[in-house]
Amino acid sequence: MRYRIKTGFAAWLLMRASGLVLTIYLALHVWVLSHLTQGPEAFDQLMRTLEDPLLRPLEIALAAVITFHAANGVRLILVDLAEGARYQRPLFWLAAAATVAAAAVLALYSGL
Repeated sequence: MRYRIKTGFAAWLLMRASGLVLTIYLALHVWVLSHLTQGPEAFDQLMRTLEDPLLRPLEIALAAVITFHAANGVRLILVDLAEGARYQRPLFWLAAAATVAAAAVLALYSGL
């Protein structure tokens, strides 16, 4: 017997994974901001390091994670509170399309 991952489980799993990524990002963001307490030179040095073009794909991935987490959250609200349960599969794919579109727009405008 073969198990097939369905959209409901994929949405559930991706929501948890994106939440974990956002939690890690939040911790890193606080760490970066903590450099402000060490003076402007320390913060400026860190910002120069983080402006490396090799890190640009991580910014695009972060935008995709944020977009998916937000769009899937709206999907969950519609499924739970409205008549969205009948449309949960198309709403998932709409959230996925929004994620791809946001990442593509950011990649286009960031020069990747």
